[in-house]
Amino acid sequence: MALNEAEPQGSLPWRAINEPEWRAVLASTAALARSDTEDVLLQEVCDAAVHAGGYLLAWYGRVLSNGHFQLACVSSAGSEQDYLEDLSVSWGHGGTTNSPGGMAVGAREPVFTEDILTDERFAPWRDKAIEHGIRSLVSIPVFVRGTLDGVLTIYAAEVGVFDATATTILSTLCHQVGVGMEKLRAAVRINDALESTIRVLTRALEARDPYTAGHQAGVSALAEHIAIRLGLDDLEVQGIRLAALVHDVGKIGIPTELLLKPGRLRPAEMALIREHAVIGQEVLADVDFPWPIATIVGQHHERMNGSGYPLGLTGEQTLLAARIIAVADVTEAMGRRRPYKDGAGTEETVAYLRSERGNLFDPACVDACIATVEDGTFTL
Repeated sequence: MALNEAEPQGSLPWRAINEPEWRAVLASTAALARSDTEDVLLQEVCDAAVHAGGYLLAWYGRVLSNGHFQLACVSSAGSEQDYLEDLSVSWGHGGTTNSPGGMAVGAREPVFTEDILTDERFAPWRDKAIEHGIRSLVSIPVFVRGTLDGVLTIYAAEVGVFDATATTILSTLCHQVGVGMEKLRAAVRINDALESTIRVLTRALEARDPYTAGHQAGVSALAEHIAIRLGLDDLEVQGIRLAALVHDVGKIGIPTELLLKPGRLRPAEMALIREHAVIGQEVLADVDFPWPIATIVGQHHERMNGSGYPLGLTGEQTLLAARIIAVADVTEAMGRRRPYKDGAGTEETVAYLRSERGNLFDPACVDACIATVEDGTFTL
């Protein structure tokens, strides 16, 4: 096992593109470009090491931050994953420090074993490794914004696969993994901030209209379930959830006395209330969302037969997200109990949705909504 023996990156000797470490790096780079979560990224990297690099086994161990001084396996790939069962990698405070992963954490640098039969520091794991056909390995630390996140360990069935040059090449892969995780975490922070801002805006609106407090959150939850049942991808589902959270934001421009008025509104009052769709679209128009949220909000009262507002759009002239929210909106509104009226209940609400399926509301959205309500995923 060698430590601190990797050659400087600037002096890398030329290696053929079919060398296993190069194949693993190239495949992993492609994986980094298409991964949208850390779990997917780490699994793709392990898969690339095994399938593209031709290595026997690869796993990523995250450094536990709970004082246990251990690596927790979060992703792995390869035909010999049974080797990882009951594998404990520890360091410090009496823990075993001579495992490659533990040494990589302690030294904060790559550690490799060219032959487990001759490397005495690998003795505690030798018998088990031989059973699984392992003869050499490398453990490389991964840093995210300068903080040690975990260790990628790769095993090979041959002796001498991991020398100083191979280790340096694979270290570039681990650097890319760290950069990839940093970008994904930054995206998560941005999304969290975006959702927090929208929720603050929602609460501010509901402070003016206590009778509908929680309505937008309820519509958001139901719309999310409908979108998932329709098979939309995660990004589309997120956009629908956020649009539903602010679908009534235009009511901020409606007189409070109208919002709080119980009972039936006069035609002139109803006309004013209906302005909230346009106002909402105008409020959100200048916000650079990754989704057309302003348009969705402006369309959520349109209907399939053209009887909706503000533009009287028909069928698929409206966005699918708006059609989803339209169904979730009426379902939540009918089912929710208000201080001035009881909720319609599940049976009556479902009957109404069925009666207007294809007339007012998108059939697929209605079907997904009814299934969500009837199986108890969303309770009215």
